[in-house]
Amino acid sequence: LDEIIKEYPIKDLEDFVEDDDGLFNQKILNVAGERLSLNDIQDIVYEKFDADPINLYGFYYGHIGGPDIRKHAYSSDNLGRALTQNANLFINSNRGTFEDKKNVFRVSSFYKRNKRYFPDFDKDLRVHLTEHLKDEEYIALQNAKRIKTNIDAWQVTDVYGTTRQFGAGINNNP
Repeated sequence: LDEIIKEYPIKDLEDFVEDDDGLFNQKILNVAGERLSLNDIQDIVYEKFDADPINLYGFYYGHIGGPDIRKHAYSSDNLGRALTQNANLFINSNRGTFEDKKNVFRVSSFYKRNKRYFPDFDKDLRVHLTEHLKDEEYIALQNAKRIKTNIDAWQVTDVYGTTRQFGAGINNNP
């Protein structure tokens, strides 16, 4: 978050975070005297916690197409519940999953970028999503013959809406 703020008002984070020399690969953290990147931290979590996809929802990426940032810090008392809440929020939002048309279920490209959590990608992702999806989306996934990982939202998550466009009408909705 601090590094994104330094670049603000950057609008599209894809190149800024994903490039080989992007933010997630820069060794900007010092942990016990060792320089680590954000990707290094994610690798450590992947290896130490049995590659459980629920851990993906504990990382904040700074763009709309990723899990939410938490209002409260993670603790040993709330970790499992907080990760599950983040998973439920993301998966059940239109930035996480979306029924495109009959027999096609669209999901965030976030899952494609984290495919190592889903060795048999289609099957394992379906199982994971099924654990969290609700209502019509759950049924849509069950009926889908194909999953497309093409929901992208690289806009920075900010409170000022730097990429929002407003029409000429008066908006009086609080």
